[in-house]
Amino acid sequence: MRQSGQYRFPFAVCLLFVLAGLASSAMAAGADEVVRVFKVFDGDSFIGRTRYRSIRMHLDGVKSAPLRFREGLAAKQVLEKMIASKRVNIRPMGPVEALQLPVRVRYLDKDINLEMVRSGYVWVWPRDGEGHADLMAAEQQAREAGKGVWADPAAVAPWIRLVD
Repeated sequence: MRQSGQYRFPFAVCLLFVLAGLASSAMAAGADEVVRVFKVFDGDSFIGRTRYRSIRMHLDGVKSAPLRFREGLAAKQVLEKMIASKRVNIRPMGPVEALQLPVRVRYLDKDINLEMVRSGYVWVWPRDGEGHADLMAAEQQAREAGKGVWADPAAVAPWIRLVD
């Protein structure tokens, strides 16, 4: 004879997997999602926690210098001030690349991707630049104003540094 509640645990586990699958499919579909920023890794990537899981994300269309360079450390500090430990809105912009989800981030009606470019601490990534006219215009303004990395006229983009 079965005891009452014998199948509750397997049912709960199956339900959890179904809900997690729904959450991931909603995120993949480009729907806005609210996440809590758990950890900022550098000037363009962080871990965000949804209700069901933690996901490594990167700011779509931009790239910061590696942390071993002072520009990279400065970019990380700026991004931490903007979003660390905060609940932010994200919009996935494509499939997972290099184990990171590309996202546009909004916090208090500010586009964080755009703010990082305006502050001069990240470059617009040329691979993604075609669909980001707003980011490219902001980078040009930061260059002309000499903000962030653009204070140094000999600034070298991260993808060039990584090749050397």
